[in-house]
Amino acid sequence: MLSAWWLPFCYVLLVLVLIAKDEYHGRNMERSRLDARVDVRWPVAIETVMGTIQAETVNISLTGALLDCVQPLPLGDVVKITMNASERFVEMVAEVVRSRHFQHAGSREPHYKIAIKFVQVPRESSRFLALVVNDLRRIAERRDKLFEEKTSGGQQKSSVSNSRTWSAWDHGL
Repeated sequence: MLSAWWLPFCYVLLVLVLIAKDEYHGRNMERSRLDARVDVRWPVAIETVMGTIQAETVNISLTGALLDCVQPLPLGDVVKITMNASERFVEMVAEVVRSRHFQHAGSREPHYKIAIKFVQVPRESSRFLALVVNDLRRIAERRDKLFEEKTSGGQQKSSVSNSRTWSAWDHGL
């Protein structure tokens, strides 16, 4: 009697394991798409309780951005962000998750790299960011592929191809 139930039980167990594996893989792929960052330089206005601070994006994803700013922001601050994305203003609420001091070469002014996590993004802004991030990522992937094809033959890939900053203006966005 035990042997009659053994085969269907193993089959069901195998199906459940395969479904769980596919679900896990799908979530990881979805997460990597959300976290994919693209280099883009957009002016940003940050509204804080102390006033408005000017900054510039370094890179952006669907879930957050890295900003270059001359003033520090305290960790955990929730701020209103307005990005000027090629004459299109994108507004959202974000939380400061990291703030690090650095010095530009040849500059006496201190600068801060501020990582923000988007907390509230209007639907229209979210759609726009998704289009821009995906388009710029595809362009960067094509550029890198062309660069690899040009330099194939044992040469090492240059880091220059990864460090070029793409502005929305370059791509007609």
